[in-house]
Amino acid sequence: EMLFFGKLLERALRQQKKTGEAEELARSLLGFAQEKEEKEESIWESISYAQQAVIDTFDTIFDPDKKMREEEDKEYFNIIVAKEVWHDIRQHRFEELERRKSIRLALDKALGPRLRQG
Repeated sequence: EMLFFGKLLERALRQQKKTGEAEELARSLLGFAQEKEEKEESIWESISYAQQAVIDTFDTIFDPDKKMREEEDKEYFNIIVAKEVWHDIRQHRFEELERRKSIRLALDKALGPRLRQG
């Protein structure tokens, strides 16, 4: 409403050839419109924050162990990632160990039955 009447006043001032006052009013109306937009954004942010808080509360009520399970899943995921990273490092930096391991496995596979029979 205030913007509507402000625009009407600005138009009337321009028709009366009072452009300086009209420009000043236009600037103040622009600032007011921007403040209104910011307030609307902050209202929406607070509504979405409140909605998320309600959802979290219901989650806690219906599934009290959810956060603990999520933390365990994160830890498990971190362990898997760490093992994969170590395997990659071992493969690239310690190629000789990998080669010896594969030779040992091949020899055990090929000579294993003979050694057990003897």
